[in-house]
Amino acid sequence: MQTTVKSNPGLNLNALGQAVDTTFGRSSTLKSSSYSVKSSIVSVDMIKLTFAAIVTFASEVEKRATKQRYEEESGSVMNDVLKKIKEEYKQLSGKAVSFKQVGEGDITLEMLSVSTVSSKKTVYFKKSVLFKAT
Repeated sequence: MQTTVKSNPGLNLNALGQAVDTTFGRSSTLKSSSYSVKSSIVSVDMIKLTFAAIVTFASEVEKRATKQRYEEESGSVMNDVLKKIKEEYKQLSGKAVSFKQVGEGDITLEMLSVSTVSSKKTVYFKKSVLFKAT
């Protein structure tokens, strides 16, 4: 059985791969050490950005407010990362690339620590969003 992969013929995958690389010798914390953004190619014309931060709160009300704040911050940070990827792609390939968000993205809160003595909770906030290269 043969599988045919359709790709964007104008898209330079090598340049895109280099533009999204935040692993060896590169930083994933653009301007802050309080969060991290990782990017990866998930198909021939899709990339995934994952924002992660360790968050502390004391109550359910504060949890909702903190989650909302990090949802907004992650969106802003991801836009900055996309801008950086676009600039680097253009520098590497000589062509422009744009991205369109696919869906709303996934948000998870993973509990890291809970205490019966204190109401303070620490969670791992993570938001992953897919983008289609056009």
